[in-house]
Amino acid sequence: MKTVLVIEDNEQNLYLTRFMLEQQGYRVESALDGPAGIAAALRLQPDMILLDIQLPGMDGHEVARRLRSHPALDRTPIVAVTSYAMAGDRERILKAGCTGYIEKPINPDTFINDISLHFSRPQKVKGPVQILVVDDIEVNRYFLETVFRSHGWTTVAACNGAEALALAAKAIPTLVIADILMPVMDGFTLCRKWRADARLADVPFVFYTATYTGQDDELLGLSLGADLFLIKPLEPDALLGKLRELLVSHRDGLLRRNPSTAGVESSHLMQYNAALVRKLEDKMRQLEVLNRDLEQRVVKRTSQLEAAQQELEGLSLVGTWAAPHCVVGPDPRPIWPGPGILRRPAGNLH
Repeated sequence: MKTVLVIEDNEQNLYLTRFMLEQQGYRVESALDGPAGIAAALRLQPDMILLDIQLPGMDGHEVARRLRSHPALDRTPIVAVTSYAMAGDRERILKAGCTGYIEKPINPDTFINDISLHFSRPQKVKGPVQILVVDDIEVNRYFLETVFRSHGWTTVAACNGAEALALAAKAIPTLVIADILMPVMDGFTLCRKWRADARLADVPFVFYTATYTGQDDELLGLSLGADLFLIKPLEPDALLGKLRELLVSHRDGLLRRNPSTAGVESSHLMQYNAALVRKLEDKMRQLEVLNRDLEQRVVKRTSQLEAAQQELEGLSLVGTWAAPHCVVGPDPRPIWPGPGILRRPAGNLH
């Protein structure tokens, strides 16, 4: 029977979590704050820790850091349970040492399946691991570096393929993970040059892209010598799992790469050009849609402004006619302006 330690200060959340886990045969232990949770983790050595981030006193980030400082808990899955939704929260959670997170409110239909993904303990990669991250978008580099460092790997980063080759010339990384659409030197060109360099040819190479997502793109990437072709975004655990498997396979000599691409340069060039054309066509279609949308919004906004202008003009005319037709003096009867003199009309005015 697997043991799950739940560190949660909200009694209703704790009750719901305990109920769902016990229904599935898990043994559940609990703690209501950070210090008690750390003590329970050291005593119980649980198979998993579910950690609320918004704890009183010592918050979940600090609890995770302290749990990870104990060798006995170094590989224990720590899953954050959080209602945070601000940009950067996920990165902070992973950097603190959590292996993943589940958002509140908990969905009873998916909760058990979500946490079961964290129970698997893949074979650990032995020795130091340095990942070369290649992406022209800073936030993407930061996210990947945070994920890898939280797992104990070191990282170096490059903005494009040319920078990546320069860094690899100084120190050969354990693995390279690269975007494709980048300035100066794109990922396809980087992969081709990487495999052509005798010093780098054996280093595992991974494409991680959100732009080149078609089957033809994947076939081209693998034919150039990539070991994996991954589509963004992947959950951190899924990404780490795939990279771990790749590194273990590489260590054990189990990688099966495509045959040498020597002598087929012209074929790859044709495929590469075709991929670029597809992406340019996609971008053109996206721009056309955006332009049509912009034109419609401009027409609508212009119509609204014209209507507002007409309304203002109407109000101005009303103000002009309402002004100087009579003057009220000390006498309660109005005094009407005449040509050259002021005269009071005869009789009573009603």
